[in-house]
Amino acid sequence: MKNHLKNPGRSLLLLLLATSLWPFTGCFEGDRRGNVHQKELPIEIKAIGEGRNDGINRCYGHPVTDDFFEHSFLTEYTYIDGHWEESPVTDNIIDWLVLDNLRPDHTTRIIASGFTYEEGTYNIDKTFILELTYTEAKWDVDTIRKPEAGNGVGSGVLGSFHGAGSRSLITPESINGEFWFVETTYTSAGWNSSMIAKPTLEEEDYIIDFDAGDATGEGKDQLYYTTASGHLYQLNFSNGSWVKTELERIYPGEKGVSYASAFGIKVVDRGLNALFVQGVENLYEYSFEGGKWGRYTLTDKIVGPMSMVYGDWHNDGVDRLYMPAMFGKVYQVTPRDHAVHVMEFEMSGTAAVFTATIGDAHNDGINRMYVTQGYTKVYELTY
Repeated sequence: MKNHLKNPGRSLLLLLLATSLWPFTGCFEGDRRGNVHQKELPIEIKAIGEGRNDGINRCYGHPVTDDFFEHSFLTEYTYIDGHWEESPVTDNIIDWLVLDNLRPDHTTRIIASGFTYEEGTYNIDKTFILELTYTEAKWDVDTIRKPEAGNGVGSGVLGSFHGAGSRSLITPESINGEFWFVETTYTSAGWNSSMIAKPTLEEEDYIIDFDAGDATGEGKDQLYYTTASGHLYQLNFSNGSWVKTELERIYPGEKGVSYASAFGIKVVDRGLNALFVQGVENLYEYSFEGGKWGRYTLTDKIVGPMSMVYGDWHNDGVDRLYMPAMFGKVYQVTPRDHAVHVMEFEMSGTAAVFTATIGDAHNDGINRMYVTQGYTKVYELTY
């Protein structure tokens, strides 16, 4: 779950869904199409990959609990002989993580952010960003940054914003009562962070979501973010400085909710560079051609999308976009032919499917999808 600080955006939406404000009792009971195997797991998976750099994929997350604010210590899970073996990574409370690397070597590391846990409760005024590296049978923890009390950092996104060979982390942060995008890089002198831009926000506005990728096909990544008031922005490093551009107001004249995800190099099946934006009911694909942005409406019948994940879940060599949503639905989009398919699962109640992760967690060459329903149900889906 992404955390967007005191102006939380999606985290607030998820928290509302997880409380009595919006009911979500119920669970998946079966797949209507009959070609998806489904299994409930006792763990929430946030990332899948070679965290130890030993050629073995592992899952990183935490045990499923009825209390969202409990037992969120980062744990590593390895699938061996039909069962999951767990191993603690850190006793820090982790809210967001990614398997990537900010250093100039080829070692995969865990980049994570979270909250301080004191006297049996979270202290959201004390946040941190960590780097975790597996060496000599243990996890080495390096604190990238720990903002001063009262300031805060939530989730982030990594990208090559300055061109090939570069790698940096961008996080939206609350700094002395103002919101900033902060870029963090690793240099020979250690970690370096700088405030690069203030997001344009209207009164009582906040960032809903953000992502990075080469949506324009120019060979380096850009940052894209959406706001609750319906604005879509691009933040791009050009000619030595950061340039912020409003691409569109998706919902002119009214408050709207939208989620942005940028894909570029990940869409390898036909060299597609595009930006996908979820609206309240619409899904848009933006493409940059001839120096201009064009928008295509993929569907106008989406109900309550929670997030986006991109990958080859069918194991047929085609990457697709998946969007967990309300009422036990997962939307599947094939960008190559603009096909939209809705997968529905039998359930009781109005449970929301919040997040999804795709990867080869069993190390058998088969990608599986892991979806989180509410905060108490996690399912492994094999196509």
